[in-house]
Amino acid sequence: MVKVILNLIIVFFLFVFLINCNVKKENDYINDKYPLQKPQSNTIINIDEVKEIDTINAKMIWNNNDNKKNLFEHILFFQNGPDSTLLLLDLKGKIVQLSQEGKYMKQIGEKGSGPGEYIDPVYMTFANNKIFIADPSNNRIEVLNANGEYLYHIDKMIIGDMRKRFAVGPNDIIIGRTLEPDHDLIVVIDSLGNVIRKFGDYIPYGYNIYQQVNYNNMSIFYDNNTNTIYCVFENIPIIRKYNLSGEFIDEIKFVGNKSLKNYFDGFNEELDKNFEAATKNIPSFSSCPFVKMAYYYNGRLVLNSIYENKSCIYVLNVEKNKPFIERILIPSEKDKNIFFYYSILCYDKLFITSYNNSIYKQRYR
Repeated sequence: MVKVILNLIIVFFLFVFLINCNVKKENDYINDKYPLQKPQSNTIINIDEVKEIDTINAKMIWNNNDNKKNLFEHILFFQNGPDSTLLLLDLKGKIVQLSQEGKYMKQIGEKGSGPGEYIDPVYMTFANNKIFIADPSNNRIEVLNANGEYLYHIDKMIIGDMRKRFAVGPNDIIIGRTLEPDHDLIVVIDSLGNVIRKFGDYIPYGYNIYQQVNYNNMSIFYDNNTNTIYCVFENIPIIRKYNLSGEFIDEIKFVGNKSLKNYFDGFNEELDKNFEAATKNIPSFSSCPFVKMAYYYNGRLVLNSIYENKSCIYVLNVEKNKPFIERILIPSEKDKNIFFYYSILCYDKLFITSYNNSIYKQRYR
């Protein structure tokens, strides 16, 4: 009887070992098949050492409850627009233009599938004096001029989830996420939708392909002054810097034993849950997001993140060769119950949307 029990115990541990080996193999599938590209430099930013910590004392310029005529379902995305105006995309797929004082100007485009129309836009960006609108329901990217008039569209969709913030480069090329799963991380396509090049590696987190794809969710930005691509990962405190040729210039990592303790504790807890799910062959993904929303403007990355378990805004200066946190902004005491959702810089002003669907503005410098 004792021998039977011992044999059962051995079989059980052998079974667990084999499962874990399989999980480990899946987790390292990129490392096993491809050599990971090394950055030319590594930058470590210690949030604990940042001295420039200010409070947000922004003035409300748009109160959704007071503007029922132009009611937004929920502000999904926020962007600098033509002539320093603001472009807003709401949950119902409406795109409107506001002045910097919060005055309603006009709606951009209409619902439909015709030229200049969209059904369910999930993202937009203003670049090269054009408005680019991602509309997965029509399986295309609409391109409008600065007045909102139709120019052309790209319907050969070979970039990944358009919600993940594609960027626009010279000659209106699109820089986006590859279709999943794909060993390469970034794909560059021309204005006809043809692939120019693919490059970059997944960050190998997660215990199956599904988890790795989701850990690598990111926002992508392009600086045409320096020919630089920035990949801001949502779930991992890492920003990658590439040039348009695909060279891996720098990997920026955020650390902080005090200021980011809550984040790292939560991240490790979620990592354990993902491992447990993978051992049960469940393709689940659970995360502790580091960057809720990101934005790029004039040599600065604006990151809605966390600081000592508080909602905050990091302004990361990437203008010089060595990136640094220029300022951390946290809500003032009177605004401590407002959860800030998305932030953008426009000239010397910071614009912020919140989950109560209002828009705030304050001088940045």
